[in-house]
Amino acid sequence: MAKRLVMLLLPVLLLPAAYSHAETAYITDSITVGVFKDAKLKGEPLERLPSGALVDVLQSTADVAKIKSGSGKTGWMRTSFLTKNLPAVIQLEDADHKLSKVNSALDKAKKKIKKLEKKAKQASKDAGWMKAEMAKARKKAAAAEARLTSRQGQASEIEKQAETLDAQLVELRLKNADLEQRLAATLLINAVDEVEAVTAEEVSPQDESSLPWVI
Repeated sequence: MAKRLVMLLLPVLLLPAAYSHAETAYITDSITVGVFKDAKLKGEPLERLPSGALVDVLQSTADVAKIKSGSGKTGWMRTSFLTKNLPAVIQLEDADHKLSKVNSALDKAKKKIKKLEKKAKQASKDAGWMKAEMAKARKKAAAAEARLTSRQGQASEIEKQAETLDAQLVELRLKNADLEQRLAATLLINAVDEVEAVTAEEVSPQDESSLPWVI
């Protein structure tokens, strides 16, 4: 059964033909490997595979291996260019990709933090405003309660005065009734006296001088 291996592109050190002085150079694994028609690896390559390309190994010896590339072409290449380990360049690309994701997530987190800080500041301002408004409301409530207490006291005083006036009114009504009874009795006595006087005059003997003469 064919095994899938990752192609490792061997390091190639590219140096100028001559140096005027010593310089630092780095070996890179970003190379391409030719895939040939036969195991002799002669002629023009069928295709060139970059570092990190995934291939199917159909046959292999210590020197050459028959592979099938991702494009479907079958050919031969040096076995030394094959490895089961992921090439450093691919690992670096993967690390860069992960780092990019981390940086992106970090940027989003920073933006969220800024938004939260802005909201927190606004909430703090709102809280301060609400505290001030609550203090004003408490002050108004205390003033209203004081006015209510004062009015309740006034109402209590007015109620007492009303009770006093009611008592005085009852007393006046009683006195008025008594006076009316006395007045009625007095009028009755006067009327009786007048009637008795008139009756006495009518029944008293007449003076003879006042009688008519009889011839």
